[in-house]
Amino acid sequence: MITRQWILAILWELPLWYWPVFFWEVRALQAWWATGPLEPGTLITFAVTPRGRIMVSGLYPPTLPDPADWTVHAPYAPWEKLAPGAGIEALVAQVCGFGAGALWCTENVPLVHAHCPAPAPFLDSG
Repeated sequence: MITRQWILAILWELPLWYWPVFFWEVRALQAWWATGPLEPGTLITFAVTPRGRIMVSGLYPPTLPDPADWTVHAPYAPWEKLAPGAGIEALVAQVCGFGAGALWCTENVPLVHAHCPAPAPFLDSG
């Protein structure tokens, strides 16, 4: 977090009579940091005032995954995973699997409906 190089660079710029204030702030910052106050992945930046005080100049929370991200459950391009023609057989099995002529049978799609079994003839008794 705080490197020796950073402290020496600050001391080079800071007047000598403000060094005790700066060292006190460094010690307080190290004690605060040891308590683990931030989530992993949080970015925090510090600035030093001309009088040796250390201040938080930026606090950036970690980037969490979007809770509405559906791409972990379904790929972006599912057509790349299917073999040529495999999609139509799967569709026919789902659509016409419970008997042709069902409400969900695709009568208006000739390519798919051509694979559906013919519906049983309707007998009118009256």
